[in-house]
Amino acid sequence: SALIHVESAFTHGQPLNLPFPYPPYAAFGLGILARLPAHPAFAVWTALNLGAFAVASFLSIRRLASRWRLLGALGLMGCAPIIIATAQGENSGLVVLGFVLALMSLENVWLMAPGIMLLAFKPQFLIVPLALIAVRRRPREIMSAGLGITSLLVLGLLAGGIGGYVSFVGLLLKGIRWTTQYNWGPVHAYTLQAQVQSIFGHTGVSTILWIAGSIALLVWFVRWYVKDGRTGDVAQGEIWLVAACVAVAASTHVMFHDVAILYPAAAVAIGTRLRWAAIACLVAPWLDPSLYATTHVHVLVIACVITIGVAAAMALGRRNQPRTMEGETSAQRLAKVW
Repeated sequence: SALIHVESAFTHGQPLNLPFPYPPYAAFGLGILARLPAHPAFAVWTALNLGAFAVASFLSIRRLASRWRLLGALGLMGCAPIIIATAQGENSGLVVLGFVLALMSLENVWLMAPGIMLLAFKPQFLIVPLALIAVRRRPREIMSAGLGITSLLVLGLLAGGIGGYVSFVGLLLKGIRWTTQYNWGPVHAYTLQAQVQSIFGHTGVSTILWIAGSIALLVWFVRWYVKDGRTGDVAQGEIWLVAACVAVAASTHVMFHDVAILYPAAAVAIGTRLRWAAIACLVAPWLDPSLYATTHVHVLVIACVITIGVAAAMALGRRNQPRTMEGETSAQRLAKVW
């Protein structure tokens, strides 16, 4: 009854009465919690998610130089989405840890398997790690990802059989209409799609714009990573932050609690050239709900897009720098002279 009351507040008195809104493989683990009484189950679930977020935060902070760790820790402690996720009983902590492990597979390929398994709670966030796997084409990383995906499929079959996957596909098709049916897109979502629809409404023009924009962001990210990320021209923290911004902006379903995946990436990026963009991504979630009510602008989405734009401008600047006879850029030569 409590869930129905909350749903009614967000759907104008029309409760959704969701059956099970996660993929079938999630039912395998959550089914264990379902055997417990409600309050102990919620306590265990909360501890799992807060513990996962704490681990993700630790793994992120230890990547920073000592002089940036305090600022990074303060940014993570001010994660408003994880506060909301805890109050609502969401799985954001596990998803954040999955995203961090997937990004850490840049150094340890075997972390991709547990990363994908946790991140698959929200399949829309898998597109960035899978794009990186496709670009890098490292056999061990592909094996690791395959192991994670196979494990998920098997767990889903054990939990609900083929019928579980059929029901989930039906739920996804039904959920497509919720954006317009309950006006969730522009108001309660934090994506490029939501921002475009808040300006142009649910029209054919807005559909074309957000689909084209999302595809453009993903294509640019892949090209940027190939030309700059793999060559060492950008820091790992910059890759983390840009990947998180693309994952949020180009997704089709990101609620406020899902924005938590930005925080570890932004904390790591504090020690890079994208420092101010990272700080903007840490602060924007606190400002967005109140500012959207008066401006109909999601400053969080704007912060993500600006971060991507700054990264693109920096990459373009590096490529356009003239080189001296010895192969150094003019900036490098001046730095040595100084």
